[in-house]
Amino acid sequence: MIAGTYDHLKANFAKFKNSPYREYQEESVDFILQSKKKIVVITAPTGSGKSLISMCAGANYSGFTYLVSSKALQGQIQNDFLEVAVMKGRSNYECGYNHNMNCDECMHGSLFQCELYKDNCPYEIQKRKVLGSKYRLLNYSYYLSECNYVGKFSGSPIVFADEGDLLENLLADFINLSISPRIVKKLQIPKPKFITAEAKNGIESWILWADKTVRNKINNYIQRLNNQITDAGDEDSDVKAIKRELKQAESVKYRLDIFVANVDKDWLFEETYKGGYEFKPTWIPEKLSEYFFFRHARKHVLLSATFPPPSIMGKLLGRMPGDFDYYESPSTFSIKNRPVKIDAVANLTYKTFDVEAPKTIKAVKRLVDERPDRKGLIHTISYKLTEMIMSIGNPRLVTHNTSNREEVLNMFKNSELPLVLVSPSMERGVDLKDDEARFIIFCKAPFLSLADKLTKSRVYGSNIGSLWYRSACAQVIVQGCGRGVRHKNDFCESIILDKQIVKLMADNRSLFPTYFLSAIEI
Repeated sequence: MIAGTYDHLKANFAKFKNSPYREYQEESVDFILQSKKKIVVITAPTGSGKSLISMCAGANYSGFTYLVSSKALQGQIQNDFLEVAVMKGRSNYECGYNHNMNCDECMHGSLFQCELYKDNCPYEIQKRKVLGSKYRLLNYSYYLSECNYVGKFSGSPIVFADEGDLLENLLADFINLSISPRIVKKLQIPKPKFITAEAKNGIESWILWADKTVRNKINNYIQRLNNQITDAGDEDSDVKAIKRELKQAESVKYRLDIFVANVDKDWLFEETYKGGYEFKPTWIPEKLSEYFFFRHARKHVLLSATFPPPSIMGKLLGRMPGDFDYYESPSTFSIKNRPVKIDAVANLTYKTFDVEAPKTIKAVKRLVDERPDRKGLIHTISYKLTEMIMSIGNPRLVTHNTSNREEVLNMFKNSELPLVLVSPSMERGVDLKDDEARFIIFCKAPFLSLADKLTKSRVYGSNIGSLWYRSACAQVIVQGCGRGVRHKNDFCESIILDKQIVKLMADNRSLFPTYFLSAIEI
């Protein structure tokens, strides 16, 4: 019997100490604490209370670090857990020496020693406070930078990784060698001689290119920028821009070190859309995931609404499948409040799109018209399909582009009109509670594009690639259908229009969490 076993842990948090655990929360806490594995994976649907589960499990240790993907999430969690100390990047703190700058733009460094730095710098004051705290709340970007550049936040007894299914993407962003089009053009960095590692002497030529050609140009550029900062003085308005440029150049320099030390036949080169260069490993190997993430804490707990199976997690994070201890928490939301309805009217593939898409458009028009007084969200997956749906001409339909996504989302949420948001990119990270969304339409299976070099290399370059491809699609479907039911009294129907999604669910049930499968209505 678990009930009441972990009340003493909850008592550490003022807003929760007098409230009972939600259903299944104590079971999740118990699983984390009883597990002997160094990596625990908790599949916890919306309403599970992942934050409280993490805080209570963490309170059993001498200290913990909780990681989230954004500053907004840090703010939300801080409101609920006043006992947690929050650390953000330097740019979030005003410089005490020059109030027109933030601490990321300040002059302190090897060329200038700020008199406030040691005792009165707002950033350093907060950092010391958080380092001395038992409960720490950081975002991934800051944590990875601090642990691997400075080392101050390394060594936590346990780390909780919210949205842990994104960990591989976050690590890849930190490890990849990316040189922006602007720097390529400004420094006249030539393209590497060979574009594939399989070319004769391909890897050797890449290392020579990075270690000599690029490094020399970057080092000279960093020196020029430092000289400009010295000459400008701390009141010069150009210093902010120069400091930003310097930070980007130093980031490239650090990535060059990673690349030269670790590049092998499994790395890919790609010239980006506007002329930048990017190198990345096809799969993150164990030595990199261990060095840049897992060595920094004795135990890790990954939490999300959906995860790939252990074999895929292992491949993505450079671990063995047996390294993970998996637990799936049931949903606390009634199935009748979150039905997944099948209305498979079209078979949208690359080859059949032009013939089948009109069937999708017709179904969308019908479904929207049948719900005249309700707000909804339509997942299109592509801008092409978005444009086709918007051509219906219904004034209730609203959409966005890459630059006004948040603005349109906020307008949609705050509007009292029965608007329907049509989007290719709202499958996760969007909270549409209550009347903000009463129906969700999934138009197309969200398979990754095989035109993408990394996706193609994974799918065709390994035995597990096809399973990963299907698993990635399944995760997006689950996340996308979860946008509209945010608490136990909330309700929202999800409607599947693509036969490719139906086939994926029928043939790969193990890729979907039980709580999702139980809500499907045929």
